[in-house]
Amino acid sequence: YYYVAAAVLILLCIGGIFLLRYNSANDIGPGGYKASLTLNDGSVIALEEAGQGIIATQGKTFVIKNEEGLLAYDMSEKEDINVGTNTITTPLGGEYRVTLPDGTKAWLNAASSIKYPTAFTGSERIIEITGEVYLEVSKDAAKPFIIKVNDITEIKVLGTHLNINAYPDEDAVRTTLLEGSVQVRDSSGASVTLSPGQQSSVGMYGIVSVQDVDVESVVAWKNGVFQFDSLSIDEIMRQISRWYKVEVIYQNEKLQGEYSGMVSRNTNLSEVLDMLELSGIKCRMEEGRLIILN
Repeated sequence: YYYVAAAVLILLCIGGIFLLRYNSANDIGPGGYKASLTLNDGSVIALEEAGQGIIATQGKTFVIKNEEGLLAYDMSEKEDINVGTNTITTPLGGEYRVTLPDGTKAWLNAASSIKYPTAFTGSERIIEITGEVYLEVSKDAAKPFIIKVNDITEIKVLGTHLNINAYPDEDAVRTTLLEGSVQVRDSSGASVTLSPGQQSSVGMYGIVSVQDVDVESVVAWKNGVFQFDSLSIDEIMRQISRWYKVEVIYQNEKLQGEYSGMVSRNTNLSEVLDMLELSGIKCRMEEGRLIILN
C-alpha cells in the first residue's frame, strides 16, 4: 500500500496518468469492436458476429473481414461498373476500421458512420460521414477525395491524414489536419486551406475559426486513450457518454473551468471516474446513469 501511495503521489506531481481502481456493482465495461454494414440492397450485417473471410460480394468487389474490428474491400478487376453504396455504422460504445476500395483507411469512433461506393469509378472519390472519423487518404492526384459532412461542410483532399469530429451534439464540425493539405468548404461556399497542426471549426452559419491544436490529443481516441486537455465538463462527459453508452445527469449546476487528464479507453468506467475525481469532478453511478455530484 505504501508503494501504491508513493506511485500515485509521483503521478500527481508530474501530471501523468491517474488510475485509482475500485470495484463497483454499477461499473460499466469499455466499448469495443461493434458495427453494422448496410449493403446496397438494404441488407444489414452485424460485423462483430461475422466470421473472417468474404462476407459479401457486390459486382466485382469482395467485402472481406480480415480480422477483428477491420473490414476491407478487394476488387477482382480494376474498374467495376456495378457500383453500389455501403454504409458502416457504429453504435454507442462501438468502434471499427475499414479499408475502402481505393486503399483509404478509416477509423470510426462510437456513434459514427461512413457511406461510400463499393468502387471509385468517377473523376472524384466521394464519401459521407457522421460522428467522428479519422482518415488516412490514399493518394490519387487524378481523383480528388471529397468528404461530405452533415450537409454543412465539404472537405477536399488529394492524400492526407485528418480527423473529423461532426457529432450532432457538438457546436461545430471540427476538421484537424495531421499530414498533407485539405480545403474545408462551408455551405455558403467560403473555404479555408489547412496546414498540418491546424483545426477548422464550421458551424451552421459557416466557418467559425482556424486554430493550432495538439493533434495527439485530438486523435487519442484512435489510439485507445481518453486525453482531456483543458476541456469543459460538458466536452468530457460527451466523450464518456458515447463510449460507455451511459446517460449523464448533473445533480446541481454544471462545473465551470477546464479539466485535464489521461486514461485508457480500454478500462472500466470506474477507472475513468477515479481519474476525474483527482481533477475535482465527483461522480457516482445510480441505476445505470452517471450522476455528476458537484
